[in-house]
Amino acid sequence: MVFSASTKKYVLRHYYRGGLIGKVNSDNFLFQGLKQTRAYQEFELLDKMNSLGLPVPIPYAGKISCSTVFYKADLIIELIEGAQDLVAILTKQAVHESRWREIGRVIRLFHDHNIYHSDMNSHNIMIDTSDKVWLIDFDKCAQRESGPWKEQTLARLLRSFRKEKTINNKLNWDEANWTTLMQGYQEH
Repeated sequence: MVFSASTKKYVLRHYYRGGLIGKVNSDNFLFQGLKQTRAYQEFELLDKMNSLGLPVPIPYAGKISCSTVFYKADLIIELIEGAQDLVAILTKQAVHESRWREIGRVIRLFHDHNIYHSDMNSHNIMIDTSDKVWLIDFDKCAQRESGPWKEQTLARLLRSFRKEKTINNKLNWDEANWTTLMQGYQEH
C-alpha cells in the first residue's frame, strides 16, 4: 500500500509467509523477542545501509503486533519516486549497456559491504527516472562475513533473468546483458 504525508510518499509493507506454510498460516510468525522479528531486522539493516550511502529505501517505522506466542509485522519505507522494477522496464524496452554495467557496479557495492540479499532477483532491482539503480526487499537479509554467498547471489539473479525470459520471450534481456552486468560488477 502506498500513502503520502506532506510531500513524501511511503510504502506500507505487511510481512507474509511464503511457501507451503504460507498457504496455511499467511502472516503469523513465532515471537522470540523484538530483535528477532523480521520487521525489526529489516529496519535495522536498511538504516545501516542508508548510513553507508547504499541505494536503498529509507525506513521510517515498523509495527509488531503480538498475540500469545505469535506476531504480525509491518514496515513503512519511503517510496522511491518514479522507480520501476527491472522486469517492468525490460517488458517495455531494452536497457542500455551502461545501465547494465551500473547494475553490476551497484550489486558489487553491496557485496563490498558484505550485504547479503537473500532474494536477489530481477524484480528487486529498481531504476528511477534519473536512471539511479536501487535494490529493495531486504527481508531475511543481513550483513555477514565474506564467502561463497556472493557468487550464489549472482547465480540466483542470473536464474531470475532466465526464468523471466521463459515467462515472456519478448523480454528485452539476453545473455549478453548478463555479461555486461558482470563486467560492471568486476570493474568496481
